[in-house]
Parts: sequence; C-alpha cells; structure tokens
Amino acid sequence: MIMSKIHTPKRGSRAFRPKVRAKRIYGKVKCIKQENEAKIVEFAGYKAGMTQINCLYDKKESPIYGKKTMMPVTIIEVPDLNVAGFRCYERKETGVAVYKDFLNINKNSELKRKTIISKKDISLKDKDMKDIEQKISLDEIEDIKLIVYTQPHETGNAKKKPELFEVFIGGNSIEDKFALAKEKTGKTISINDFIEDGAFIDVIGVTKGKGFAGSVKRWGVTLLAKKSQKVIRKAGTLGPWHPAKTQATVPQMGQMGFFNRVLYNLRVLKIIGKDSTDEVFEKIKKKPFKKYGIVKSSYIIVKGSVTGPAKRMIRMRKSIRNIKGEYDGNISVKYID
Repeated sequence: MIMSKIHTPKRGSRAFRPKVRAKRIYGKVKCIKQENEAKIVEFAGYKAGMTQINCLYDKKESPIYGKKTMMPVTIIEVPDLNVAGFRCYERKETGVAVYKDFLNINKNSELKRKTIISKKDISLKDKDMKDIEQKISLDEIEDIKLIVYTQPHETGNAKKKPELFEVFIGGNSIEDKFALAKEKTGKTISINDFIEDGAFIDVIGVTKGKGFAGSVKRWGVTLLAKKSQKVIRKAGTLGPWHPAKTQATVPQMGQMGFFNRVLYNLRVLKIIGKDSTDEVFEKIKKKPFKKYGIVKSSYIIVKGSVTGPAKRMIRMRKSIRNIKGEYDGNISVKYID
C-alpha cells in the first residue's frame, strides 16, 4: 500500500520557545477575559488525580447527545482562598508601577509560614482608604488586584506553607474594583464566587519535570540510519557553515518539562462542596488518590487531563476564548470510578 510522504522539515513548535524551567512551581496569569462588572475571575486549587465518570453527554451537536458515555476527568481540590489585602497600581512615565499594598492580616495567620508578617494584627486604616479614594477620583489608579493565599492544611496534600499571589478583578470601573477589594479583604473567597457547574475555564500550571533529555525525546527528531554517524539519536545537521553559529531553531538536547503551560476551554462538569452528601460522589472522599491522599475539602471535576503532577497548585481563570457548540448545562453523573 502506497502511503503519502510525511513532510516535517521542522520539529517542535516555536510557540513554546525557549524551553526553560519555570521560575516558580505554579503558573502565572498574564491576562483575563474582559467583564462589565467587578467580579472574581481567578481561582486556584490542588491537583489530586484522575478518574473516570459515566454521565449523560449534553453537547447538542454531538452524535452521542443525551446518551451515557464514559469520560476521563481530573479532580482538583479547591479550598477557600484567604484574601490578605489588595494592591493598587498607578501609571508613571515608565509604565504601570505598584503604588501601595493595603493589608488585613491576623498575627496568627498561616501566612507567617510563607513570609515575614507583623507581630500585631494589621487592618485597613480609614486614612489610607480616603487617600486611595482621592487618587481614584483623580484617575491616577490604573488597576487593583487582590492579594490572596491558599489553605493547603485543609486539603489531603501534606503541605503547610501556603502559596501567595495576586488575582485579577474583572470589570472596567476602578471604583467597582476598589469596592469589591475592600469588601473581600480579610475574608475568604470560595469556588462558587468564581464559577458554576458547566462553566469553561483556562488552566494555568507548570508541567511535570523530566530533567535533561536528548533531542529525540525532547523534539521528536527522526533517528538516523545505523552506522551513518557516530551518534544516531540526534539531529542530522546543526546548520550550514555560514552563518558561523548554531541557530536557536536547531533541535538539541536540554531541559524537558517543568514549563509554564496554559490549557484552554476545559469544562468544569461538577462543583462538589465540602459538606456534600451526594451518594454518587461519596467515593471520591473515601478513596485516597495516589501520591496525594484523601480529598477533604471542596473539589471540582474537570473534563480531561490537567497540567502537572499530583499535589501541584493549579491556577484557573474564566475562559478567554470562544466556546464551540451548545450545551444544555444539565450534567447528570450516573457513576464515578
């Protein structure tokens, strides 16, 4: 049988260059979907592991619409996030810069495991609030973000030190963002403040590290013929004589894994609360996940696989790309493995 020739002059994708290790163990959110009103558009959780469910498929254009189907899913444990405060940004001649942080932290907070905090309780001051309101009225504040930290002690993850990071606030009005930030400071935000069942999200995380790898595993280059050269598992050539340097586009050995990656349009099939008594989902909190443990807090069921190994923190945002197809939104899970 005659097969068509596979034409692959370049291996790998330039979209992901340079292939270097991430600076920190959890991902970074660079942009969000524009919202008309101020709301929470980001969240974070810990990847527990994967399983499979039997559910009624609700995509209308699909040939299996309304039928039972097995589906691979990922369990992400999502305890509430503590809001330590908010950060204001102002515009200067050199660009957007940090103006000031406004914090509300208890001296006994778990945050002391992560960073140095005051031995006294820190709270928002009326004088500071008036100053920031004045700068907002003068249109000097460019953006406001929440400063949040996780609660890993409430999960099955045997970790004590929380992650500390900034979270975007949706909306176009700085006044509304400030009102929301002021309201949430010193409190917690839950997964229900972020999304609901059937929503689509983007997952930002760091992939599983593989260490130092050769060009065949790292780029998928074709093996050379036996006895053609001293080495078989490498690129056929490193480039021409001139220019007298090796181009960055040549597939070579190096770091593989532990990269920042974004997965678009993953669907949240179900949000299960901490005190849920649903018989279908009881098995999740009884069966420990490999290299993770027992899920103790709220969790979400996401269709498909998610970046990174178990225990790694996963950041989520509302999907920024268009969704293809129509969905009923009524996801009925019949069985979970």
